[in-house]
Amino acid sequence: MEKLSRRSFLLGSALVGAGLGANVLAGCSSSPAAGSSQPASDNSAADAPAAKGAGSERTWDRETDVLVCGFGAAGAACAIEAATNGAEVLLVEKGSLPGGSMCRSGGGMAGAGTTMQKDAGIEDSADAFYDWIILATDGLCPSDIARVYADNSAANLDWLDELCVKETGEHLFLSELTDDTARIGINRRGVPFASFGLTEDEVVPRSHWAVMKEGSTASNAGPELFYPLLLTVEGSDKITVEYETALSSLITDEEGAVLGALIKKGNTEEAVRARNGVMLATGGFPNSEEMRKNFCFDTMGRISYMNPLCTGDGVKAAMAVGADLANTCQSYIMPDETSYTATFNEEWEDIFPMWLQAPDDPNKLVAEAPIIAETHGGVVIDTDSRVLDVWGQPIPNLYAAGCDVGSNIFGKSGNYPGCGSYVGFAICFGRIAGENLAGAVQPEGGK
Repeated sequence: MEKLSRRSFLLGSALVGAGLGANVLAGCSSSPAAGSSQPASDNSAADAPAAKGAGSERTWDRETDVLVCGFGAAGAACAIEAATNGAEVLLVEKGSLPGGSMCRSGGGMAGAGTTMQKDAGIEDSADAFYDWIILATDGLCPSDIARVYADNSAANLDWLDELCVKETGEHLFLSELTDDTARIGINRRGVPFASFGLTEDEVVPRSHWAVMKEGSTASNAGPELFYPLLLTVEGSDKITVEYETALSSLITDEEGAVLGALIKKGNTEEAVRARNGVMLATGGFPNSEEMRKNFCFDTMGRISYMNPLCTGDGVKAAMAVGADLANTCQSYIMPDETSYTATFNEEWEDIFPMWLQAPDDPNKLVAEAPIIAETHGGVVIDTDSRVLDVWGQPIPNLYAAGCDVGSNIFGKSGNYPGCGSYVGFAICFGRIAGENLAGAVQPEGGK
């Protein structure tokens, strides 16, 4: 790809949505602790903006068809799909730059039966991928979620590659089998085959790595992987992006259907009416000390190298309207002695956020041991990306994907299908949410 020109984005501090108290965020439970007898913290739920039933007499500041909260992989995929299907989209991002945690990733995306695999002579299928997901996630991944993800993984990789060709004239992925330590071509990097008594040859290479420019010395291609999504969003006349704008809370009617949300930029809070619904894609809670303390205490004292603005805004907003939770105790904990260092090509500076930078290199990300990658807890969704309540029923007009989702493709700490699985999951269910939010007919089996 050509060296990119600088882009100017709004600068300033991002705002965190109102926090929920320890009486709500207590323990590793699949349900919000309604009626808990535990004492409220100083940051109690009573201080959070009202949501339930607040929409019936609400005066709206603005309206849109679809409100997407978070401009990472899931949010971008949702916005693009909704706009493609004719919806007007408002995409709000808490930070001053796009990319979420995807732009900080290694740059891989997992899939089976892809065009690139076939061209490289790799035999694979959705059925084989499904079987591997169920095994690699210790049975924690719901079978219907695994089925939809596996069945659509090839189409989603092809979709992202096609976006790249359309926007840049170049393919995003190589059709080449590579060594499993590499971040190029297609390989098995990150696959925990030994944990399940398997040999390397018994696991199919499924991690597809974004191409970096020739001669690059960067270690990570997360920005390259996200770039086609960014260009597509920026090129759409149906998507409006607003930075430094955080989700505060959801607004529902008396029956619990989501009507819109309160969003906050600076000291200004607005009520946005989302005619078709709201999408949660705020990146989970890897950098919320409060939520980690209550849900996965074993991660305390560890640094996460995910986006530091991922502090549970979407998960907490969903909890406040009755959403069920899953996998809240699970996280990806790295060995105690492990630090994390990643380098990125310099053209991405000021385009994507590279936090925890080394003082001597603005294109390097460093996290000192002990660390975690991400937390895996979040809301429960169905195969249409609809958020479910504690009774297993969809909360009307509320959708989620990516790291805000707990019913995902991760197992116990250290066990997952391989590098690029989370990105593939976010793209898959982000696209499904976008199509449904636009009101398009959902094909059998999902997107």
